[in-house]
Amino acid sequence: MKPPPLWLSNRRPAGFTLVEVLVSMAVLMIVVVLTTQMLSQTNRATASSNQQMESSSASRIIFQALGSDLSAALLHGGPSILFYNDVSAQDSAIGFLSQSRARFTSDAAVAGNLRGSIVGYRMRNFSIPVAGGNQDLRLLARGDGRLTYFEANATERASFDFAKIFESAGLPTDLSSQNVAADQTIVQWDVAGGNILRFHLSFLLNDGSIVQTPPRYQGFGQPEGGTPLNTGTCVPIAFSSATSSDLTKRYVKGIIVSLAALDVQTRDRAMQAGVLGEMQNVLSGPPDGRTALDFWNERLAGLNGITKRSVRFYERIYPIN
Repeated sequence: MKPPPLWLSNRRPAGFTLVEVLVSMAVLMIVVVLTTQMLSQTNRATASSNQQMESSSASRIIFQALGSDLSAALLHGGPSILFYNDVSAQDSAIGFLSQSRARFTSDAAVAGNLRGSIVGYRMRNFSIPVAGGNQDLRLLARGDGRLTYFEANATERASFDFAKIFESAGLPTDLSSQNVAADQTIVQWDVAGGNILRFHLSFLLNDGSIVQTPPRYQGFGQPEGGTPLNTGTCVPIAFSSATSSDLTKRYVKGIIVSLAALDVQTRDRAMQAGVLGEMQNVLSGPPDGRTALDFWNERLAGLNGITKRSVRFYERIYPIN
């Protein structure tokens, strides 16, 4: 029997060598790892984008609502807007009279027979469902209360003092109190933003400076021969030099509203982890000369990782005059 040809005797057996199999597996693993990383990065980017869109949308709704309310405010030199700063909780509050169906006399004084509304914005505790149970969470609230005011004296009807309305309505109490028994008596408070966790007001003055407490309206609520209205810690804001109690006659030209927001999912996770409280300590109110957005961005490093990655800051200025 003849031996096989030489070219047949030198041919390798069919199949893959061990080295080829190992190289193929290594390449496959690299492709799988790279694909997984790309998918993970895409998912994180998508989640981050969704979180930002959720926070941005909530903030935009607040800005639009507040702007609409302020545009209808009865300024009359400024006393119909009250400001309050909750020092212990690092948050602001604002309340004012709205000109809904209000009537004016020829000299632009508010007529004695007034129908309108009282509007307020402040942080307030609400019980919301978190992880299968209800939890108290401090969220931004909008208050709205209908108002009818009538002066019995015909002489006073032409030009009454705004202070009398606040005195009877009790808005300062609603602004400065925290869920007391009479909290909803005059103004009905509802959640305005479920993921708005910080609400701060700064004020742009006519000389270009920024302050955290506005100049007070001079003589607010002090009728002739009477005593000034006790607004507690609420400040009636001055919007003209004639009504300013500032020694240099500075007054407010614009209200700067700053918000710190989290998406709801991250908010609930942070609440379960017990780190939401740190935001009130780290994201404190700014000093005079600065806005909250600028100040908060510097303090991001002090936040917990859960909130640091997801918190968003937004700011808008509302020109008054």
